[in-house]
Amino acid sequence: PHRGRLTVAADRKLKLDGEPESPQRTWAQDQLQSQVGHRPPASTREYDVSFADQTTTHPLGRLIKINDDPMDSVYRIRGDEITEVHRNMGKVRFIISVVETTRNPEGKYLPRTYTVSFWDAKSNQLTRSDVFQDEWTRTGDFDLPKRILNISTTGDGERIVRAIEFKNVRLAATEPAK
Repeated sequence: PHRGRLTVAADRKLKLDGEPESPQRTWAQDQLQSQVGHRPPASTREYDVSFADQTTTHPLGRLIKINDDPMDSVYRIRGDEITEVHRNMGKVRFIISVVETTRNPEGKYLPRTYTVSFWDAKSNQLTRSDVFQDEWTRTGDFDLPKRILNISTTGDGERIVRAIEFKNVRLAATEPAK
């Protein structure tokens, strides 16, 4: 186990205090940064998009391509939910597949169960598959992670199970905006 204090600032930068550097701390910090990074403030940005294929009956929804994205991002959308994200990151490509979501009081969806599959871009071999299960809690007007469970299986047959549990979660007092 690694115990520490997590602080997330208004600019979405996080600070993890506690025990010295370790593989567990590095993994936890990466997961926490991903949680924060994937939840930016609401945006009204417009994108140049097109349908990536002609399939209209896929169980996870329509495949939408972001035409000017440097990572060749493709999203699968069903209703108002993003159910898949496909990305190319040089030597690696990955797909996030959202299997289960939950809704907050405002009707926004939060991922509950999802997989992240990684392939070697050159050989097209699956190198790792991660399963995540997130639990959420409501604190004030914010939906915060309560627990993150990860089961990671590599192409070499290695299996790692990790979890992050949050305790004593509270929002810091802030000064009113000027």
